[in-house]
Amino acid sequence: MSTPRVVIVGAGHAGVQAAGSIRAEGFDGTVVLLDEHHGLPYQRPPLSKDYLKGDDPAQRSLLRPQSFFVKNSIDLRLGQDGQVVGVDRSARTVSLASGASLSYDHLVIATGSRNRRLPVPGGNLPSILQLRTHDDAVGLHDRLRRASRVAVVGGGFVGLEIAASARTLGAQVTVIESLPRLMARSVTEITAAHLADLHRSEGVELLLSTSVTRIVDRGSKTVLVTGAGDEIEADLVVVGIGAEAVTDVAELAGVPIDNGIVVDELFRTDDPAIYAIGDCANTPRADGQRTRLESVQSAVEQAKAVARTICGRPPAVREVPWFWSNQHSARLQIVGLVGARDAEYVLGEPDRGSFNVLCFAQDRFIGGESVNSPKDHLAMRRLLDRGATLTVEELTHSAVDLAAMAGRA
Repeated sequence: MSTPRVVIVGAGHAGVQAAGSIRAEGFDGTVVLLDEHHGLPYQRPPLSKDYLKGDDPAQRSLLRPQSFFVKNSIDLRLGQDGQVVGVDRSARTVSLASGASLSYDHLVIATGSRNRRLPVPGGNLPSILQLRTHDDAVGLHDRLRRASRVAVVGGGFVGLEIAASARTLGAQVTVIESLPRLMARSVTEITAAHLADLHRSEGVELLLSTSVTRIVDRGSKTVLVTGAGDEIEADLVVVGIGAEAVTDVAELAGVPIDNGIVVDELFRTDDPAIYAIGDCANTPRADGQRTRLESVQSAVEQAKAVARTICGRPPAVREVPWFWSNQHSARLQIVGLVGARDAEYVLGEPDRGSFNVLCFAQDRFIGGESVNSPKDHLAMRRLLDRGATLTVEELTHSAVDLAAMAGRA
């Protein structure tokens, strides 16, 4: 009888965690981890946060050292040796760019996401930067120190983190956002308004409800032309308008794709031998909707869940997703998915820079946002993870202690 083999495609947070968790669950077959990039896998969330302001851009923060892969008998293959160019579902094999072929009993796709390109004339000029990889961060780290005028297209997490770093380094910064407010798809109006005020107070110019229709290279300067015909001149342009799932391997396998790779509650595609996890997976939610989460915590949790499934273990209770962002003096922490909210309640004082926004749907607590309030963020996470009931009525009392409520849950 042949030794069972798990092949994992993608050595980001999800892929590396899946390989480690499969071993931790007792799998004694072969584990192969493939990635088309060179170099050991590294952490990406810090790249748009404190990393850009640091003094050592060449230093990578590795997800795991080489010794981890050796100790756990994980066959890590990089570059052409790790690039998948074909998937044969009937034979259960993957073909690699090196010419090699690998059989699999379980195939885990963890290919992550890629930055969206700005779809306007001039949007692909070489002078326009994005931030996704370590090499991107090294280039941006250097350019930020030489730039006097920085234009950031996109007022989401990454765009605002880059804007804050650029302003801290002394550049004039303009953020151009097509929607009427910052982080419109991610946070409540209350938190968005607070962050907008904070960026403005730090000297960042915000152009909301403003679209870029064309970008022109004029030698040492780049000019962004808006829908109103205005011109914004910059010597550094950074685009951060979101990400899309990398589905190349899924397309080769012929599994369903719809805003990511469509999976069930156990992260299986329509082929029970093929799974998808992390940023590339479109997963079902408890409310019957589907979503694609771009979160390290979610990627790690999904990787652990897939490992349990492959090893025949029952699924673990899923944690509520959480996210975070550093912008100037604000540490924003978010827990839960609050798009379906119909009520909000503010605890704390936004004017003093420390507060929470708790979100409800049909009088049920579904998530919240914390600005410079880490203790309350942890309390909200505990309340949601434990399925505790919390109503707006309970928050109207004069003294509300979320940590105490979480402790009683």
